[in-house]
Amino acid sequence: MEIERVANIIRAVSDLDKSIHFYCDILGMKLERVIDTEDNPASQEFHRKLYNTTAHIRYRDAFVTAADGALVIELVQYMVPAARPMPPEVKFTDAGVTRFTLRVKDIKAAYEELSAKGVRFQGPPALRPAGGGNVLCYDPDGNIVGLTQPQPQ
Repeated sequence: MEIERVANIIRAVSDLDKSIHFYCDILGMKLERVIDTEDNPASQEFHRKLYNTTAHIRYRDAFVTAADGALVIELVQYMVPAARPMPPEVKFTDAGVTRFTLRVKDIKAAYEELSAKGVRFQGPPALRPAGGGNVLCYDPDGNIVGLTQPQPQ
C-alpha cells in the first residue's frame, strides 16, 4: 500500500457555527462546504456501515481549508448520538488527544492578532534562537491548534 496524501483531518465539535466562526473568521481559513445529514438517507446509511452500527446517525459538518488548499479540516457536530464535551482535566500530553499545526509567516504577529480577538493560548510563543517558533491555542471546544513559524534555512 502507498499513502498518496492526507485526505482530511476530522475534528468533532459541539457547535458547528461557533467552530466555523473560529476557524474561518478568526484563523482565516476558507469554508468550502457545509453538509447536514438530516435529509440525506444515503449519507446516513453510508455512515452506519462505516461505524458498523444500526443506530441512527445525524451530524452536520463543514470542510475548511488553509490558504493553499492543501489541508482540509472537517469539523463535525454530531447530533445523534450527541457529542460529549472534552473533560476540562484533559491535558495535551494525554493519549488520544490530537492536535494539528498551522504554518504562519510571523508567529509573534499571529499571537498578538489572535490574542486581540480573544483566542485562548497555552502561553506565549516559544521562540527558537535561530528564528521561528511555535505556540498552542484552543478552539471553542478546547481542542488544541498549534501555530508554527518555521526556522529559517
